[in-house]
Amino acid sequence: KPSSAASDVYKRQEARQVAAYLAREVLDMPLSEIGVHLGGRDHTTIMHAHKKVSELLKNDDKFKRRVDIIYNELNLS
Repeated sequence: KPSSAASDVYKRQEARQVAAYLAREVLDMPLSEIGVHLGGRDHTTIMHAHKKVSELLKNDDKFKRRVDIIYNELNLS
């Protein structure tokens, strides 16, 4: 079982990845601009985040439900 600190890091990382995914999909922001807004991340980091979230959405129903809730809470539907 991961430590609490490791778990917190994972949660923040996942949150950033979902934010990057939504910024790209919904707002059609450039990768570099998303990176700036997410703590100065490089555009390749944003590309990786988008790919990872896309794969999780296809393969993990629980993850998809969580992202759908965020999407709906933001009134993006």
